[in-house]
Amino acid sequence: MLLRAERAERGEGEAGVVLQSMGQLRDRVPPVDLGGAEDIGPPAPICGNGKLEVGEACDGDVTCQSLHDSTWFGMASCEGSCTDLNTDACRTKLGTEALPASSCAAIPSDGVDDPVGLFWIEGPDGPVQAWCDLISADGGWTLVSNRTYSEIPGAWGTFTEGTLPPTPGALGVLLFTSWFPAPTGIRLVYTGNGQSITRAVAPGASWESAGLGLRIQLAAGDYAIFSDQPATPGESVCITSGTFDTGYKCDGNGGQLQVGQGLFSAFAEDELCNCDNFAWKHDIGGCEASVCEPKGFESVYLR
Repeated sequence: MLLRAERAERGEGEAGVVLQSMGQLRDRVPPVDLGGAEDIGPPAPICGNGKLEVGEACDGDVTCQSLHDSTWFGMASCEGSCTDLNTDACRTKLGTEALPASSCAAIPSDGVDDPVGLFWIEGPDGPVQAWCDLISADGGWTLVSNRTYSEIPGAWGTFTEGTLPPTPGALGVLLFTSWFPAPTGIRLVYTGNGQSITRAVAPGASWESAGLGLRIQLAAGDYAIFSDQPATPGESVCITSGTFDTGYKCDGNGGQLQVGQGLFSAFAEDELCNCDNFAWKHDIGGCEASVCEPKGFESVYLR
C-alpha cells in the first residue's frame, strides 16, 4: 500500500488532485511586469536638510566642542556636498594660562596655532610655562636643558641654570628630575645642524646618580648619560653603553664611542678619528663625529 505522501506525488487520491489544481493555477498566473525598473538603493542624500544621511560626512557646521570636549572652541565647517568636515578652525584651550595642561604630551598638536613654542603646563610647583615640541618624533616633548659644552654649577638634576623656561636659543636648565622622575623618552638635538637623536626609556626606569653624573637606562639596554667629567672644561650629554669607567662619563673610551651618540667630552679625542677635542656624534658605529668642537646648544627634551 502506498503512503499518502507517495500517492500525492503520483497525483493519486484527494491530495494529488489538490496539488495538480495548484500547479495548473500557478501556470495560469501571468508574471508581474516591473516596467524595466531596477533596484537603485536608498535615495541620494540631501545636503543641508538637517539630517546626517548615508554618504554624508556632515550636514552643516558643528561646534568643535561637540567633536572633542569642553576644552575646545571654534566651529568646524561642512564643505563640498556635505562630504568634508573641515576642522582647521578648531582650537584647544589646553596649554594656555587659563587652562594649563598636565604636560606637553597632553596638548593636541592639531588644536594650536604653532605646535612648537611656549605653553602653560602643570610644573612640580604649579602652573608654569615650558617650551614644548608637539610634532617632532611623535610629539609631546618638553625642553629641559639647553646648554653648550661648559662646566655645570652642580650635580646634574640638582640645579637650575640660565633663563627659565629653557628655549632653543638661550642657556637654560630645569630641575628636570623633579619634572620627570620617570620619563618615557629622551631626545637630544644639536641646534647647530638640527641633527636629533630620539630614544625610548626602559619601562620602569628611574634616574641614577654618582658624583656630578646622572643617567637613566634606555629600552635598548644602553644609557642616556649626563656626564661626570670634572677634569674637563665642560659637561656633556650622550647615549652609550654605560659599561665603562664609572658608567657616568661621555669620554669615548672602553668602546663607548662605537655605540654612542650625542655630545662627547674632550677626553674622547683619543677615540675620535676626525676630531681633537669634544665633539657631537650623530651616527651609531664608527669613530667619526659629525661636528668637531660644536659651538651650538645641545638641547635635551624629555616626555
